[in-house]
Amino acid sequence: MLERLPGQHVRVVNLDDESIKNIFHDMAALTTEIIKNLDAESLRELFLNENQIEFHRTLREKTKAALRKKFLEIITEIYLPFVLKYSENVNGINEAFKKFLENNSAYEAYCEALAFELIEIRKRKRDKD
Repeated sequence: MLERLPGQHVRVVNLDDESIKNIFHDMAALTTEIIKNLDAESLRELFLNENQIEFHRTLREKTKAALRKKFLEIITEIYLPFVLKYSENVNGINEAFKKFLENNSAYEAYCEALAFELIEIRKRKRDKD
């Protein structure tokens, strides 16, 4: 997902559409598993976050496994802000996230919306070039 560059810099690797879908599918599966194992107090704290990035940062803080934590860090600090910044359908993403917060069962639809938007951003960039 990331390529290390000199000077402790990283660059997002060029991903195909299927890889993007897989990343967000894995994000949905991992997040669902983490949420399922949280205690009541941690769940309350997590679901108080209406901001998507803060929600994912809180979730990452609640994650004990280092590899899972790193995966969530990449999603939270690189992919998610990029999609939210460049999406032409940020309202749709916000609505999908809101639905998830309301019923805690639509997380996969939210992740699918993120993947779709990242694919669309890439297509617009390619068409522009």
